[in-house]
Amino acid sequence: LFSQNWRNMSSHLANLNGTIKITCVRAAGIPRKQMMGKQDPYVRISYGSSKAKSKTAKDGDKNPVWNEELSIEAKDSAEKDIRIIVKNDNFGIDDEICMVKFPIFALLSWPGEEKWYPLFKEEGHKRQAGQILLKATFEGTGGLPELKAPQWGIVQATYGNGSVPTVDVSGLLEAQATADNGTLKFAKGMDCSQYFGFDPLNNHKSGKNLIIRYMKEGAVNEAIIGECHEDTEVVLENAAAKAQALLEERQKREAARRAAEAEKLAKEKAEADKRAKLQADLLAQQLEQLRLQKMQAVQPSITDTKSGAEVKAEVKAEGVEKAGCYWKYEDIPTVFWASAADKAGTKDVQFYSPEEYFKHRAQNGWPKDWSAITTLPPAKGCYFNIGKAPWVYWSMTGKPDQTDIKFLNSRDFIVHYKNQGWTDDSVKIINIPTFGCYWKHVEDVTVYFSQSVPGVKHVAFEDEKEYMEHRSNHGFEKDWKGIVEMRKGFYWKAENLVHVHWNEKTAYPPAEVTFQNSREYLVHRRAHGMPLDGSDIKVVKGCYWGHIGEATVWWAEDGKA
Repeated sequence: LFSQNWRNMSSHLANLNGTIKITCVRAAGIPRKQMMGKQDPYVRISYGSSKAKSKTAKDGDKNPVWNEELSIEAKDSAEKDIRIIVKNDNFGIDDEICMVKFPIFALLSWPGEEKWYPLFKEEGHKRQAGQILLKATFEGTGGLPELKAPQWGIVQATYGNGSVPTVDVSGLLEAQATADNGTLKFAKGMDCSQYFGFDPLNNHKSGKNLIIRYMKEGAVNEAIIGECHEDTEVVLENAAAKAQALLEERQKREAARRAAEAEKLAKEKAEADKRAKLQADLLAQQLEQLRLQKMQAVQPSITDTKSGAEVKAEVKAEGVEKAGCYWKYEDIPTVFWASAADKAGTKDVQFYSPEEYFKHRAQNGWPKDWSAITTLPPAKGCYFNIGKAPWVYWSMTGKPDQTDIKFLNSRDFIVHYKNQGWTDDSVKIINIPTFGCYWKHVEDVTVYFSQSVPGVKHVAFEDEKEYMEHRSNHGFEKDWKGIVEMRKGFYWKAENLVHVHWNEKTAYPPAEVTFQNSREYLVHRRAHGMPLDGSDIKVVKGCYWGHIGEATVWWAEDGKA
């Protein structure tokens, strides 16, 4: 670090080995490259041989939002520059909207902080084209020298300016100050990019400054060294002891903050466990009350039933044959009926109340009691969840085709699978993918759910609570993402003609938009949130007509003049 040629940045930067995580937050003021509708920008990042691509910001146009973290790998990489390109997701070849190329260390100088970086129309960085908000972290070895407690009171030192990425060079200046006994010397006219051995933006015409803020005699001082400057000396004050005390104080505050946070989390966990136990106890009480109520409802029927010999005599006398068989699992009180006498285990009918069960027995020639119920070994069943929904369900059929039990917390789930003979290693949860989509009209706030494609109204939500509960129960995250927006227009064509038209209102001719080719049609459907196919095109079978001798022409939608 204290070598004679420290001014060359590469002597302080070891090759990178690890993962660079870059969060593409959003962009602002980028150019529009798409002629029709709003453009759909995405970000492509390349560093050496590693590349990454963000999701597409649908209809993001000039101010797209991504909020997505991308990862690129650095394997003993000595590559200095990182390239960031914003493209438009289009039919065929994706258009390049804007780009920027700058040293990777300008990005890694601000770990975990969101910073704006300029974007340009071309490689030479001559015409600025908006800006992009990025946040980066690096996990691995190599890179910038470790920032230690300041020895010379340097609070902050940056190289760059307001329109180009800035690099934190405080560590390098601390090293130089130590080498020169607290004095930083800048020769007249020396380009600061030569001083550090690299430029945050090559070929950028704007002047870049070195700004140093440092503590001296209890006050913050500032020195600005531009690209054109006289011989300049910055004399620093050795503040090692004071800086070390400040560092230790910061560490104490951070340790206290973490301890308080850990204590808060422990209290929250204890409260959550207490609530879960109370809920489990309440559920057990409710189940016991339900069982007693059923027994009270069943008791009179059992008292009124006749003996097996009497029932057999009556059945024989009346010539009534018993149909099927009744059966249940050993560990489950639910009773089922199989239409075949030798098919116990087949669920042709499931009974949900004693009244329903006794009525069915009477209709099928059986006595109204609890006799002759075949008991089968416990059913394993299966556990499953839907999409990203937090709930786990249990199905006694062994297939994720019905929800016999819904577990509201992990405690009930663990108790259940252990009672079923499963272990922590053997229990498995089957994940069922989500289906359907949420959509709304651009002109309206009402959100709908469709089991197939956008535009079909299977469910209309009255309020936010109903909408969020539906998403949770159907495996979607509880947020407002992924809602397809559609306009209240429609596509139509005349019978026996090829051109497709679009009208915003319900009337037919004249057409508001006529598509000359399939590409225009698909671009329009995409811009209006419609599926990219030929669905929902209304075929018009009307006719034009007029009175003989009159110039007025009329249109009849039903085809009758």
